[in-house]
Amino acid sequence: MDASVQDTPRSVADLTVDWLRTQLRVNGVDAPLASFETKSVGAGLMGATYRLTLRYAGDQGAAPNSLIFKVTSDGAISRKLGRRGYGMEGKPGFYASEVRFYAELADRLPIRTPQRWFSWLSPDEDEFALLLEDIHPASPGDELRGCTVEEAQLAMASIAGLHAPMWNSARFAEPGLLRRPTPEWAAVFQRNVDRAGARWHEHGGVIGMDNNDIVEAFIPKCGAWFEGVGANMSLTHNDFRLDNMMFTPEPECVTLDWQSFLVAHSGRDIGLFLGCSVPTDVRRAHQERLLRVYHGRMLDLGVDGYSFEECYDDFRLGVFLGIQNIVIGMSAVSLTDRGLQMFKTKFDRCCATIRDCGSLELLEAL
Repeated sequence: MDASVQDTPRSVADLTVDWLRTQLRVNGVDAPLASFETKSVGAGLMGATYRLTLRYAGDQGAAPNSLIFKVTSDGAISRKLGRRGYGMEGKPGFYASEVRFYAELADRLPIRTPQRWFSWLSPDEDEFALLLEDIHPASPGDELRGCTVEEAQLAMASIAGLHAPMWNSARFAEPGLLRRPTPEWAAVFQRNVDRAGARWHEHGGVIGMDNNDIVEAFIPKCGAWFEGVGANMSLTHNDFRLDNMMFTPEPECVTLDWQSFLVAHSGRDIGLFLGCSVPTDVRRAHQERLLRVYHGRMLDLGVDGYSFEECYDDFRLGVFLGIQNIVIGMSAVSLTDRGLQMFKTKFDRCCATIRDCGSLELLEAL
């Protein structure tokens, strides 16, 4: 990870041409940067994100036209959430998880992510800064619009690049960034979901209660589901959905926003994406085909003894990440019209998947 330096920008207002020029040079790009413009992008809860449009005084050569700058939000609540993360002792917070993923792992994994130009994390993990590649040209994923089966194939093949390299690694038993969930973490998670679940009838009613039985079945089982005893463990994005993806002309799926990165049951990522992001009609028509894309690449990347039937069961159990995110999310954020529509769309897709695949049977067996 980049060493902390005194002139590290703590906000977009701290950025200077000299600092950006230095970061270009450190990464092997010596170009006559003359000025830059900033524009806020996205609406992150825990961090602020800006697109930097770079202007040069001469031939820019291989220098980028733009970069993405992510930095700590101004709000005290956002900073506390970013530092604290899931509130589990020994588990890095959201800021630390994302910065350390880019600094320590991204370049070593066969999954496409934005190139890291600079990263910094304060000693108390209360502040961070990331300078990243601005993916262009590319089309952003859209949770409401959904995706084509071709885009879904790219995503399913891509996430295998995160899961396969450290599949069920012995390192997951050790403390640190790559530690698997512990019973203590599972107990914290259960309490968090219990609190959100107590408000479910108040918040959940706005998206319909036809599938309330699924929520009620999940809440008392969520701690055991989170711990995943006996389940396949891998590196996981843990928020692998269309709003965190971009699709390039190559074609290629680029995965963004790694704040929720952790070691967990591998089925979470494929369950959330295929079960909650992919439109129900597309999933029903192509579910096995898409799972076989993922499973085939897992085998190609060296995972042994992993049957397609086991992969299917991982997906069936992992889809409950959608229920977790909806129950917690709806109790934690102020709902915009788009946010409300997104939660409803995701809930409908997720519950359809759970019923189509008999996922409640696996949950009840935990």
